[in-house]
Amino acid sequence: MRLRSGLYRGQGQRLFAATAVLSIALVMGAGPSVATVAPGAFCPTTAAVSGASAPGGFEIDGNCLPNAGGLDWSSPEVGIQPMATDGTGSGDTTKFTSGAPKGDIEYVYAYAHGDSTALWLDFAFTRASETGSVGYELELNQGPARAVDDYLLNISQSGNSDFTLNSVQRWNGLAWSSPTETTGVVAAASVAKDFFEVSLNLTSLTGVTTSCPPSTVFTTVNLRTRASDSANSAASDFISPITIPPPNNCPTLTLDKNVVGGTADASAWTLTGNTTDGSVPAAFATVSGKTGAAGPVVPGKAYNLSESAGPDGYTGG
Repeated sequence: MRLRSGLYRGQGQRLFAATAVLSIALVMGAGPSVATVAPGAFCPTTAAVSGASAPGGFEIDGNCLPNAGGLDWSSPEVGIQPMATDGTGSGDTTKFTSGAPKGDIEYVYAYAHGDSTALWLDFAFTRASETGSVGYELELNQGPARAVDDYLLNISQSGNSDFTLNSVQRWNGLAWSSPTETTGVVAAASVAKDFFEVSLNLTSLTGVTTSCPPSTVFTTVNLRTRASDSANSAASDFISPITIPPPNNCPTLTLDKNVVGGTADASAWTLTGNTTDGSVPAAFATVSGKTGAAGPVVPGKAYNLSESAGPDGYTGG
């Protein structure tokens, strides 16, 4: 049987006598990892703040605990978090000045995902102090170097008040544009104001959408802090650029072996998936029928899926 460009090209093979079935399914998106928030990393578990929402299914509520049916930073689906640790005080090697703890970034969280309508980027960070006026510049880049149509989000906090998203600006090649609408941006802070998170609708902001193979546009993020909430205050801290894995909108091919009748176990069969150019994706190298296999397809390639003959008494049909 064959799959081409992720589309089903044939019927599942049925083995009769004491019947075994080779079933194949196409499932959008990758399965969850087993990772969650790393031990020791600060990520608040306090109650959600008022006005919390879940744009694109990810909770922007000032904490890291998922509600039923939602995703948050401690959900295994978002992978290893935090994505970066900046260090604080004398342990911070990426800073402009020896500024106060109020603008000292420590942990950085990031996750990109897509839904049926948009591509989303979720971003969060913690700071070493809960109080103090600070300005934040979150820069969304298409690559390691700043380029035309990169974006800058200007965020500020006055004293211990709420964080405020002041503006979104676009790089025109020479300078940042005049502030644009903040439509497509949802933000929240923890009750203690030491954790801030934001969700960006990249489709609304930039026009980029989920794709197969995945888009690598806007996968680099930079974050800087300023000494106060004034736009022209001195630079304080910054993080090393982080690269966020883009969401993969390619189908996932799943091979399962179900044995019906007789006494044989699925482990008596092996399953293999290879492409017509001779390559065998790592996920589809010969595996036991008991464990099955799953992995994303590559656009433009045809897949041959096969199974071993199995024990006596099980014949192909």
